[in-house]
Amino acid sequence: MFAAAGLALLAVVLLSWAYARAEAQVLLPVEYTAFIWAALLGWIWWGESITVWTLAGTALIVAGCIIANYRRRPRLEHVEASSV
Repeated sequence: MFAAAGLALLAVVLLSWAYARAEAQVLLPVEYTAFIWAALLGWIWWGESITVWTLAGTALIVAGCIIANYRRRPRLEHVEASSV
């Protein structure tokens, strides 16, 4: 339970860090890869079947990630305020 809580906390912190540094429209398709990981781990650990619909959804998610990556706007430098 503690390991799961620690990993969940790490995931939220890293996701917050990513959203602070990139556009949400670029990160959102990548966040949807959780469905792919869930299907893959369910297949490996519990022997769940992967249907044609699961594979089609996976293909759409990967295609969305690729399209979002190529449609990026010019990157703006992240400015952080610091006290001296």
